[in-house]
Amino acid sequence: MTDTGLGEVEGGFGGGGLDFPLDEDEGTGSGARLIAFLRALDEDLRAMLADDAFLEDDRRAGALAAYESGPAGEIEAMITLLESDWDTVAPEVIRHGLTGLQADFKLGAQEEMRRIYRQGEIEPAAAAAEQYLAASDIILESLSSALGGAGAALIEFKKMIEWLKGLAAKGWRGLLGLR
Repeated sequence: MTDTGLGEVEGGFGGGGLDFPLDEDEGTGSGARLIAFLRALDEDLRAMLADDAFLEDDRRAGALAAYESGPAGEIEAMITLLESDWDTVAPEVIRHGLTGLQADFKLGAQEEMRRIYRQGEIEPAAAAAEQYLAASDIILESLSSALGGAGAALIEFKKMIEWLKGLAAKGWRGLLGLR
């Protein structure tokens, strides 16, 4: 991410190349980082659903179809709002603490949990996935509120996957009496 010195930041987290006008008190590149957060979450939710060992093939396909039919579209709608209507949504994004130092802290913590999850630094892997998804909660819920409730189905779907990962991490088959 590079500061152009003109009140704009180029590149942003994830190299999106988007330029967002800055408020000097609100940090740099918050819109681009939020878009990158949404894209990364989408990528990781798809990967988690595609390779979950605890979902049988037909259930895995059903979970992917359910994701595609609602939550994935909500991610795109949220990205579109951030990209095309930043001047309108920025005051609400700011009010919900998703710019400047607050965004740096929230997104930084979430990005670190994503790194840990993707590099497999916590075993079992399901525990790392659960912790990563939990770290996404505050950002996703604040962003949804800032965007007028956009992403509500995504939040519920993500919580379901987080819950399933938690069960898997805790040996859910044993908890449910299954072998």
